Amino acid sequence: MRIAPLIHSGKKCDTSQNICGCAANADCTGTAYGNKCDTSQNTCGCTTNSDCSTTADGAKCDTSQNTCGCTTNSDCSGNAYGVKCDTSQNMCGCTANADCTGSSFGTQCNANNFCSQ
Repeated sequence: MRIAPLIHSGKKCDTSQNICGCAANADCTGTAYGNKCDTSQNTCGCTTNSDCSTTADGAKCDTSQNTCGCTTNSDCSGNAYGVKCDTSQNMCGCTANADCTGSSFGTQCNANNFCSQ
């Protein structure tokens, strides 16, 4: 099981606090949390599903928490972690090796329920 960090990290280093965050949307590109920067809190997240199109956790935006994830397997189509939605955590993953076909991370479903080598 993957556990998401409590802080929605971005690619911008805040050296005064030694944490990663964001100052602009570009700092959130490719993060698991979403491509939208909340500049009031310097955290990455989402406001619409389109902000989640390239995230690892899923293509669905949970607007109540501003985080990307999944609610059905279709939200995980083509996802590198696996094509199954773990609805208990709202994250994409796998339950069998077949769920990892085409994954860039590997073709084996590991004990943590995500695809790997």
